[in-house]
Amino acid sequence: MAKVLTEDEARRIASNIAKLPPCSQGELTMSALAQALSVLVIGGIGAYIAWRQWRTAHDKLKLDLFDRRLAAYQRLKDAVAPITASGKVTLADTDRFARAMSDMRFLFDKETEACVDQIYRAMLDKLTIDTQLERTRARNKEKALLKSSELFKRITDGVFTEVPERMEKFMRFDR
Repeated sequence: MAKVLTEDEARRIASNIAKLPPCSQGELTMSALAQALSVLVIGGIGAYIAWRQWRTAHDKLKLDLFDRRLAAYQRLKDAVAPITASGKVTLADTDRFARAMSDMRFLFDKETEACVDQIYRAMLDKLTIDTQLERTRARNKEKALLKSSELFKRITDGVFTEVPERMEKFMRFDR
């Protein structure tokens, strides 16, 4: 509930208002306008700086992710390099490939991870066939050599063609 002023209180307030220094209405408006405008300009500059800092941090995050993805792919290629050179898969090669593919699930989608897993399974199959080839008679070698050759093609095509095609969408800097 609002307080009702007595006549004495009203006279005292009126005399205090009369004692205030006179000021021109134009000066008050220009001063207030200048203050408001400077606050807006400074606020706008601050907002622009904050946005640029966010944009820079966002771009750095993209670059860091790009670097991690490229390094993961390089580890896959390095793991396959001895196979490409010799044509044979060793247990060390499969272990190196398994370690290289350990980050794939965190850096790429499930389809890329599945593709890499299929390459790994082809490596295991080729390891088994290559091991058996050393003990196989000449009559059965031809079939095993053909299968080994197909698996070799699957491994190299997978790492050097399929994986890069799948990774391409993750390696862009689109805004």
